[in-house]
Amino acid sequence: MKKSLLSRLLIISVFLNGCLQFGENYSDTDGKPAPIAVIEKWIGAPLPSNYSDLKYKIINDTPDKHVEIALKVQEIYYKHVIKNLVRDEHFLKDKILYLNNENSPNAFMKPPSADTPVWTSKEGFYHKYIWYQNSTLYVSYVEG
Repeated sequence: MKKSLLSRLLIISVFLNGCLQFGENYSDTDGKPAPIAVIEKWIGAPLPSNYSDLKYKIINDTPDKHVEIALKVQEIYYKHVIKNLVRDEHFLKDKILYLNNENSPNAFMKPPSADTPVWTSKEGFYHKYIWYQNSTLYVSYVEG
């Protein structure tokens, strides 16, 4: 009886451990740099050689992923990133403002201004939002 119970518990724990494997967390402020491939995956294109001021927070270790990326790029790169995306309407700007409501001076995500177009793509069940203002490309993705 004990062996059977222990065997079942072992099988369940191995199964749950395999099912609940999430990704790594990265932040430009915690000293654990994200591999460039991870940044490129979330942006949807290879990074240009002339990007600068890369800031990011990538939370992958929960069922509800949260990604924020900001980097200085030329407008031509932004146009390349959005070429296969759908332009978003203004009602989603309210959602972005809500998601990025950190008004602290250290917050690197700047919400889109009223005249900034926002582009979206669907990642699974959730949307990734991309906008460009003041020479900075912003990517925001939140599950849940």
